[in-house]
Amino acid sequence: MSHTVVIGAGPAGLTTAYELLKRRQAQHSVTLLEASDDVGGSFRTQDYCGYRIDLEIGGFSTQDGYVQQIWDELVGEDCVEVEVRSLIHYRHRLFKYPLSATNAFKHLGPIDIARSGISYLASWMSQQQALAVAASTSEAWVSERFGPHFSRIFFDPYFEKIWGTPASQLAPSVARHALARPSGRDSTLMQSLIDAAVESPAQKVAYPTLGNGQVWKKCKGLTEQAGATFALNTRVIKLVHDGDRVMQAIVTAGENIQTIPIEHLVSSLPLAELVTCLSASDAVQASARCLRYRHIVQVALVLDVAELLGEQSLYVNHPEVLVGRIQNFKNWSLAMVPDADKTCLGLTYFCDETDATWQMDDASLVQLAGQELVELGLIESSDLIASGIAIRQPCAYPVHTVSTLHHLAIVQDYLSGFTNLQTLGRQGLHRYAKLDEHLLNGKRAAENILTSWSAGRSYTQHDLWEIHSQSAVSATKNTF
Repeated sequence: MSHTVVIGAGPAGLTTAYELLKRRQAQHSVTLLEASDDVGGSFRTQDYCGYRIDLEIGGFSTQDGYVQQIWDELVGEDCVEVEVRSLIHYRHRLFKYPLSATNAFKHLGPIDIARSGISYLASWMSQQQALAVAASTSEAWVSERFGPHFSRIFFDPYFEKIWGTPASQLAPSVARHALARPSGRDSTLMQSLIDAAVESPAQKVAYPTLGNGQVWKKCKGLTEQAGATFALNTRVIKLVHDGDRVMQAIVTAGENIQTIPIEHLVSSLPLAELVTCLSASDAVQASARCLRYRHIVQVALVLDVAELLGEQSLYVNHPEVLVGRIQNFKNWSLAMVPDADKTCLGLTYFCDETDATWQMDDASLVQLAGQELVELGLIESSDLIASGIAIRQPCAYPVHTVSTLHHLAIVQDYLSGFTNLQTLGRQGLHRYAKLDEHLLNGKRAAENILTSWSAGRSYTQHDLWEIHSQSAVSATKNTF
């Protein structure tokens, strides 16, 4: 009997356990350790007086047949098909997203139009002369494709709002991922102008009827039926290793301390926490501490209005407010809102641990969110707010700066020295990943374990650290 310990019951960890037990139930046992009282991680759904609140919004779409199979097994027909429509709020004007050049120019005004056009042409000509030299930052990547002026007024402020870091310090992969076109084509101003001449249909994605959390509740139930053991409210405090193998996990649940034997280990812990548990060298731990994450606070407001914000998502580039993203849960699935005469919005605040929005009490957050809805012109008065709740998710978004890659390489090199350890998820790989990528990672981690167990060798089949160039790009982006 082979025993696998999975730290973290988010989508990637749950998929790993599900695939292991589905394929070799009789030969494998799985223990899942989760520090919180629920499964799903950033993709969990919280019930608030019958209203369903998702922390991470975004429908499911994949081009990978096996990932689609996993989704069908976990969701089946208990989902809705959604035509995804999004807007950008900038200077009290609404812009279509994905970006339409004609729509953008229509609302920017003549001065910004002229400056954007001139800077784009200058940037385009310099690109030709430089033969498309690779951009070194997100700021440079966006400037090359949209022009410096358009980038400076439109994209850079929002990037800093999400990641708490100027675009000039963010790695180019951040912009490349955030602005990737669903078709797989590069996003440029010229391409937007070309696309504007053709009315393209809205993208269609699958969305669970009761929110993303229903998927992981079902996954938990199926893995438990197959023999998995779940330990919620359980935190790993130390990982004991002998040479290149992790042997034991020492965990705490309340006042109880327990030692769990390990044959295979899959971890979605933040990398700084993982290397501390492994008692890595001071140098490795120092590099891990340089890997930052952004926390999110989701403030859900129940409003006494039946219809508001016809799109699913509104990305807020308005510099006078702190909110970065607004979701209308009813427009994802009607079942998310029990009262047809009301609307439930989720206002997402991106923050660091030291920021006021992270430290603010729930009542103050609800008040802030209401005030900002008024400031944005979405409601006339905060009196329309019937109730609200604040939900916090730490370490939700990994921050990739230019210097991150150096520190990440040091940590990766250290962790790769363990023959029975795999890391996955946003926290475990320090990489933003969409839902389909989490499922793919879990599937690959399970295959690595099954292969090594049957062949008596290390995990050589899949490298979970590699960029998933062969992974399908989801049709819906979860960030701007």
